[in-house]
Amino acid sequence: MRDLYTDLTLLKGIFKTFCELMRKFLPKIFKKFEKLAIVPEIYATSWFLTFFVDRLPFETFLRIVDIFLLEERKIIYRIGLAILKLKKGLILDKKAGFEEIMLDLKNFEGTEWKDPDLLIKTANSFKFSKKWLKALEAKYKDFK
Repeated sequence: MRDLYTDLTLLKGIFKTFCELMRKFLPKIFKKFEKLAIVPEIYATSWFLTFFVDRLPFETFLRIVDIFLLEERKIIYRIGLAILKLKKGLILDKKAGFEEIMLDLKNFEGTEWKDPDLLIKTANSFKFSKKWLKALEAKYKDFK
């Protein structure tokens, strides 16, 4: 992850990989985002650069870092997917447009964000191997 701070072009590959994961695991959200031109660059940059420390409670952040030591980037993608899944009610609301969704993606004040177990359990519901993820990442950028 250190490379992200010295070469921000790596982040583009991570965002493309994340979009592919969304397409596979959260196709309705992916389609809505595509329709509204909502791309990870505008809502998830801080997620991926800070391991969510600026959005989630510190206890949750520590759990994510702990899992990162074992899984590497895989947990960052899974947490991003879990956040979208937990926010899918508003995201998929027919009345929700670009502005409402963007505000919701920055809002982590509800009670569901205070329970790290719920977020980790939701993240773990997305099953994919490190090998598959590395192949997907390699499709977009040479990752180390």
